[in-house]
Amino acid sequence: MIVLDHITKTYKSRHQTVTAVQDVSLRVEDGEIFGLIGYSGAGKSTLLRCINLLERPTAGRVEVDGTDLTQLGRRELQQARKKIGMIFQHFHLLNSASVADNVAFPLRLARVPRRAAMDKVHELLELVGLRGFEKHYPAQLSGGQKQRVAIARALANDPDVLLCDEATSALDPDTTQAILDLLLDIHRRLGLTMVMVTHEMSVIQRMCDRVAVMEHGKVVELGRVADVFLQPQHEVTRRLLNVDGRHRRTVLPSHATSAPVFEVTFVGDMTYAPVLAEVARETGASFSILEGSIGALKDVPYGKLLVAWQGEEDAVAAAVAALRTKGCGVEERRLTPVAVEV
Repeated sequence: MIVLDHITKTYKSRHQTVTAVQDVSLRVEDGEIFGLIGYSGAGKSTLLRCINLLERPTAGRVEVDGTDLTQLGRRELQQARKKIGMIFQHFHLLNSASVADNVAFPLRLARVPRRAAMDKVHELLELVGLRGFEKHYPAQLSGGQKQRVAIARALANDPDVLLCDEATSALDPDTTQAILDLLLDIHRRLGLTMVMVTHEMSVIQRMCDRVAVMEHGKVVELGRVADVFLQPQHEVTRRLLNVDGRHRRTVLPSHATSAPVFEVTFVGDMTYAPVLAEVARETGASFSILEGSIGALKDVPYGKLLVAWQGEEDAVAAAVAALRTKGCGVEERRLTPVAVEV
């Protein structure tokens, strides 16, 4: 488990003081993939680096697996960091070293015997899909291959925690998906606790169990990815999702409907259940689906439907109440009618 307790990080110069992280408290559970998301300058990378004390907090406590890292001496901290791997946006490989030597670097620092180190290197390169590339150099590799080497190096000391700082931001979309698939596979095989920094909500949607949204060094929204993604509460979260919150206007032909319209969200097994039909039968209201989508948040299916409910006012109110009772998210939406030429 990772505990960040009232973390503040301030940078001071002769002319100004900048607070990058302001009084942030978080808990990351064992085996969880936790996301930190926000726009540039939100403080997410600084907070991530506070976990392994690459950035020492100005105030607050960092606990990893029951050990308060802020209380450790230099040598003890070096030992503790061996169990915290880290992947960087721009790979940070040694250009003059081969792939094998890059992966073996932390093992040599740990004084692992050469034969054991090379056995581990071959095992890790097999894991990341680069077996046979041992003698290549970084200049001979694609961006995705470089990141695979960086992932293998981060796993060299068998860490319990893996920190990912914008690990896919320098990659094209296809390579990004391949790297995310690799990280998910590693997580399932090794049971690592992972903390991921990104500014892309699609990465959070694909990878994470929970997410913290940051702005100006503070956490402004925190929760399960399904809750944050489907029912964003903060303006920053809605911008990241390209949703204008409760005041979003849906553009439809002016003749489409005059009935009240609601956005209904479903999560889990409910996504594929005939919930709308059941509610219509129970309440006597009828409905029409104006638009919708079905997707997945990590391994959890979800659906979003824009539904117009027709019938007596009491029946429509009962239908909305029944949906909420069944665990659906329901929010009324306003339509913006537009004329459509025929």
